[in-house]
Formats: sequence, structure tokens, C-alpha cells
Amino acid sequence: MTPAVGRRYAAADPRRAAIVEAALGRFAQAGYPNASLARIAAVAGTSAPLIAHHFGSSPSCFRSSRLVVAGMTN
Repeated sequence: MTPAVGRRYAAADPRRAAIVEAALGRFAQAGYPNASLARIAAVAGTSAPLIAHHFGSSPSCFRSSRLVVAGMTN
């Protein structure tokens, strides 16, 4: 996926943005080893399977969240 396509996708899907925001908070609060997809989903108001749909795994969700912090994507 090119960066432009990634930005459009994130901007077009508010659920993805809510998941990234919840993940950032949970990873910051609990640390990576203690931030479960189930807890991130609860904070985001969604489900762990939806997170898996958008990101594939906890490591991918973590990487995507870090990219947002670095300003590399939305």
C-alpha cells in the first residue's frame, strides 16, 4: 500500500482511527506486553476481531500506532 492510499484509508475509516487512538493510550499506559487486543477493543468500543481485520495482529497494531506518532501516516 502506498502512503497516499494508506492516509486515505485511515481518514475514510473512523473505526481504524479509534482503534489506533485506543492502542496508543493502552500501549503507553500498560506497555506492549500488557496491552491486549481485547482491552484495546474495549477502549475503542469495538471488538478484537475487528482489530485483527484492520491490523492482522497485536504487533501490526503496535507498528501502525508508532507510525501515527512518528507522523508517517494518519
